[in-house]
Formats: sequence, structure tokens, C-alpha cells
Amino acid sequence: MTRRRDFLKGSVIAMAAAALPAGLAAERAKADVTPAPLDVIRNSDGRLEVFAVNGSDIYHKWQHTPNGAWSDWFNLGSPTGEAPNELKAARNSDGRLEIFMITTTPGNPVYHIWQSSGTSTGWSGWQSLGGGTSNLAVGTNADGRLEVFQATDNNSTVQHAWQQSGGGWSGWHDLGGFSGVYDLQVILAADNQQQLFVLANEGLFTTRQQPGTSTGWSGFATLDTPSTGVLENISVAMNSDGLLELFGVDDSQTVSHMFQHPGGAWDVWESMNGSTTMTVHPARNQDGRLEIFVGTSTGVWHNYQIWPGVISVADWSGWYNLSGPESVDPVVGTNADGRLEVFGGGLHSWQNRPNSDWSAWYPL
Repeated sequence: MTRRRDFLKGSVIAMAAAALPAGLAAERAKADVTPAPLDVIRNSDGRLEVFAVNGSDIYHKWQHTPNGAWSDWFNLGSPTGEAPNELKAARNSDGRLEIFMITTTPGNPVYHIWQSSGTSTGWSGWQSLGGGTSNLAVGTNADGRLEVFQATDNNSTVQHAWQQSGGGWSGWHDLGGFSGVYDLQVILAADNQQQLFVLANEGLFTTRQQPGTSTGWSGFATLDTPSTGVLENISVAMNSDGLLELFGVDDSQTVSHMFQHPGGAWDVWESMNGSTTMTVHPARNQDGRLEIFVGTSTGVWHNYQIWPGVISVADWSGWYNLSGPESVDPVVGTNADGRLEVFGGGLHSWQNRPNSDWSAWYPL
């Protein structure tokens, strides 16, 4: 049974109990480790794959078939013997997954590992991309080439490197300098140009890729910040109409959002009346509505657009408690049939139908 509680009024409304989809009940006893999920991505054939950390090693497991049962955990090892500070999953233009990570040691390079075949079991060894960073973002160009962004030089310089069309990677190139970068987010916008967001000591900034090039970027523009406090992290999603929406958590633990208007101008930040010490994780439902997830000490909460592309917080559902693991930062993926699925603390929960209610939590 899941319950809704309004963050401000404390009202409680019971929701429908959820059933376990056929084929997944037997999966609960398979895992011999319980890694903490760090990212989830969909393979080119629609199967979800989860990447997680246990000790210092990266593990992964995947759906055997789209929307279906899960494999055991498999160990991808670690390039340094250290636990990752950040891990990002991406998909190459030929469908192969690629994982990027940085460790907790300052100045350590970006490492990556990739599928060496069309299966989930064949992977390369870990290799260094160079650099030296404590912030990491991975984007995808319009032609499918991956691009990596980092903050280096004690978080004072934003750099990027990209896959070259003839194979291999470019070197690192500077994009701009700041007094202290502590979050990077990138998204492929509706016009097929990447847009990068930089959260630094002096504020929030954005830059856009110029058409047809990885080296040409606009200058950084300054964006508004919330009046409720200093932003600690950000995330970005695209609405069904192609307009971007930013979500953030500030030092008062307030969840806020800010959205684009047609033409590209940004509105001001608006509180979403929720609270977390972690990150907002957005996803888009099959019908186009955005849905966001946050971890708290009372479990995972979610909030969703009542209809696609709304702009005011009044047009969101309000916060619902999905219960589940406490004090974990969840990640969310989209199944081949459009159902969202949330992972955290070695557990997962999924929509029983696209755009619908949620299952109970089960061991992954």
C-alpha cells in the first residue's frame, strides 16, 4: 500500500495496492550482492540495465527481455580500487552502452568502459580519458557521438572531450572558468544542439552548442537562482513540447523548478513545496507528463504533471510517498512499454501500467 501525504498539510490518502508482474517474483532471491544503484539506462533493444556500486567495484544487471525478468549481478571491477564519486551511463550511436566514472580522489582522471559486443556480458577493460575532475556530465550529440564534460583545476575550469567521427576521443578543451563548480548537467535540446548547465559559487550559467560542431559553443549566459536559498544541485528534463525545465535543491532543502518559455527565455524559480537533501530525478511518462522523484528519510516521494507541458506548480499533483528505501538517492528508468521504474537501496518499484499507479518495492 502506498500513501500520499501533502508536504504542507499532512493529509494522508490511501492508494491502491500493487501486484508483482509475472516473471519477476522468482528474481527476488537471485542477487548475492546488494549494490547501491547509481544509474539506469535502456539498451537499444529496450532492456533496462542498472549500474551500481558495492564496495569499490561497479556491478550491473539487466533485463533478459524488454519489460521482463532480471539477470544476476555481474562485476565490472574498478579502475583504481576506489569507489566512484560519480557514474554516468550513456548509449553509443551503434547501441553499445558506455559507462563513465570519476573517483573520490581529487585530480583522478575520467575512466570509461564500454560494451564490446551487442550483449550485456561483453565489456572492454577500464581505460582513462585523462583529465582530473570532481564533477562529471555526459551528453549525446545529434549524430550519436558521446561528449563528456568535467570541472578541473580545483573545479575552476569546465572542459569537454568528444568522440571523433573517425573513431577515438578528442583531447580536453576549455569551455569557461568559474570560482568553483559543483554541478554540471547537459541535455540534447529539441533543436538537436546540446545545452550545458553549470552550477558554481557565483551562480547558475548555461551555454549552447553551435550547429554542426563540437568545438563551437556560445558564451555562458547567467540564469536566475531561487530566492529560498543557494542551489546545491540541479537536474534538467525536456517537456513534451520541447521546452526545457530545471529542477533544483537549495541549502534550505527546498525543491524548486524553473522552465523555458517559447523562444528560449527562462521564467523565475518557483518552489514545489517539497524538501530533500538529495537530487531531483525527472523522467517523462508515456503520455508526455514529467514526473520527478526524490529520496528522503521517509522513503521515495514523487510529484507529476497533471497534463503535459504545464508551467505552474499548481498544475502538478503534489507530493506522494512511494515508501521504499529511506535516505537513498533513487534513479529512474523507462521500460520499453513506457512504464517508469525506480531503483534505490537494492530495491525497485515500477508503474503497473504506463502513466499509472505503482507496485510495492521488491529486491532487485
